[in-house]
Amino acid sequence: MSKLLEWRGIGQTGMEIVMVPGYGGHNDIGFPFRVRTLPEPKTGVPGTDLILGGILLAPDGSATVNCLRGDPIVGNENNISWRMNPNGFVDHSPMTTYSVSFLFMITGVLQLSDTRRFFEIREGDTVRWGLGLTGKPISPFEADSVAHRVVLLENTFTERARSNELYGRLYENTWYQFQVSVQPTAPKISIKVWAYNPGPATWSDVSAIMGFSYGPSGMNTTGNRVSFGVQGDNLASFNSSIGWKIADIQAWDTALADGNFGSGTTRYQITQPLVRQSVWTGSTETPGVTMTLWNGTAESSLVSALNFDYGQKYRPQEIKWDVLSDPGNTLYGPDDDNQRYLVYKPPGSPPPGGWPYAIWVTTNYFVSGTYYGAATEHKDMLAHLLQMGVAVVSTGVRLANTEGTGWHFPQPILDAKLAARHVQATRTDLNHSKRIAMGHSSGGYISLAAQMSRNLTDNIAGAGGIDLTLNGNGYGGGAGSDPDYLGALVFSPVVNFQKTWEEDPTFPHTLGYGGARTAITAFMGIPKETNPPNFAGLNPADWIPLNLANQRPTMVYGSSGDTVVPIHNGVTLRDALVANGISATLVDIGLTTHPEVTAQWTPEWKAWLKALIA
Repeated sequence: MSKLLEWRGIGQTGMEIVMVPGYGGHNDIGFPFRVRTLPEPKTGVPGTDLILGGILLAPDGSATVNCLRGDPIVGNENNISWRMNPNGFVDHSPMTTYSVSFLFMITGVLQLSDTRRFFEIREGDTVRWGLGLTGKPISPFEADSVAHRVVLLENTFTERARSNELYGRLYENTWYQFQVSVQPTAPKISIKVWAYNPGPATWSDVSAIMGFSYGPSGMNTTGNRVSFGVQGDNLASFNSSIGWKIADIQAWDTALADGNFGSGTTRYQITQPLVRQSVWTGSTETPGVTMTLWNGTAESSLVSALNFDYGQKYRPQEIKWDVLSDPGNTLYGPDDDNQRYLVYKPPGSPPPGGWPYAIWVTTNYFVSGTYYGAATEHKDMLAHLLQMGVAVVSTGVRLANTEGTGWHFPQPILDAKLAARHVQATRTDLNHSKRIAMGHSSGGYISLAAQMSRNLTDNIAGAGGIDLTLNGNGYGGGAGSDPDYLGALVFSPVVNFQKTWEEDPTFPHTLGYGGARTAITAFMGIPKETNPPNFAGLNPADWIPLNLANQRPTMVYGSSGDTVVPIHNGVTLRDALVANGISATLVDIGLTTHPEVTAQWTPEWKAWLKALIA
């Protein structure tokens, strides 16, 4: 038995998650997706198995890529590292026996002036060894065949072995699977390589020309971290046309390149078991149903039954919506671009009183996002909610911009209230007494704030306070007319602006000010140079004692793997609600990246939501 640490290419099948220097790829230390004990790997059958989170070999023979992508930006390192430990915060003790398998591709035109690393093993911050590519000869009289060969490097630069001189070249825009095995005795390092051929959709064992074994007894191969991408000491040789992709990263605490790791035309693969989704009616669950999409006047079927092979923890790889255009979107305000919503309904007829429903607000960093967002950016959660018998009102709001102008606080919150008011006035198929505030990140904040600030006429209760009600901002309805909610279920919401500001992991690399900081100042409507801003009246926790009668049960989901909005961001909000007698729960989904928090199917929110809408 061996211990397997798995990391996955992130996102829906066919989606590439882009790493930008200073955003998601500046010496980041990430987390394993999960750790499990399993038998030694067995060889699979090429072209038939699903490669986890990596290349899905489709029935038609095509390869759909689900990966992490590092784009080239001249003068910037662009890399990501993981600790080879179940606890992503702590380094494992240095290991001399381990193995790593990963998919790798160079994109663009390969032009290297000399040998550069694309993979390395570290002990802490010290590079012990790695794999690189040889450079292209500058002289026209030198043989071009020496370029782009795979090289085994000791430390950061000492070359120990190369792939075949004539044939062992790594080509651009081609997927390779590298299987690396390390043991304490010679040969310490063994490399096996497979190349993907998209034509017949097969893998070829190229270990004879690109692989090698090497390692005298004195070579230090101890490691506890694995890293990919453009390193800081490699910048000069990577030009602007070179990028890279990685996927299906797995590490073991045993050496497995011993025949069980793949040989001949076969290589190590895992086939994920099918997990069936179901719809909850309030009393029973029906598996494998087909969802429908409300188009404004009627329901249309979706083309896929809800039975998917999961590439992440209980998540579908893909949902195909049976609507190519955007019929039925509803304008709830004068802004034709943003003040719109779409209604997605569960399958079948609504229960008595109408469907429970979520007002799901979608924005990214407060400055982008549309009413499409529930389907385009959070389709996993959309599927889960529809299966739960909860309709989703995917809601757009007017947005801020990075210059501090545009629609800033509190206008997006007022827009969420306007949308809820419009839905209540026009939809008889929805149950307005079972309305839930939902959203992710900045959208989660806006939706939650719309619920928590219901009928709040002074957000500070003193000098400088502002009215957060629709009536007080010229939208009529009379005093106390803001829409009410049954509760709030939000994912990685920005609910403590000061903490988010102070802990911005992108400061100062993104935009010169940090991505989170720029977003916060944009939402506040102040210059991005402001440092620090005055956050008075911005955090929902501060509104609770001012507006206690309008607080509702709240569940906040976060992740200890989220560096954009760390989970402890929500501690103050939860504690303030509980201290004032309001039911509130903060859930750590566990080592999940910020964009992925809504993609997980977890029992806590399912049970909470069932109880809330019962």
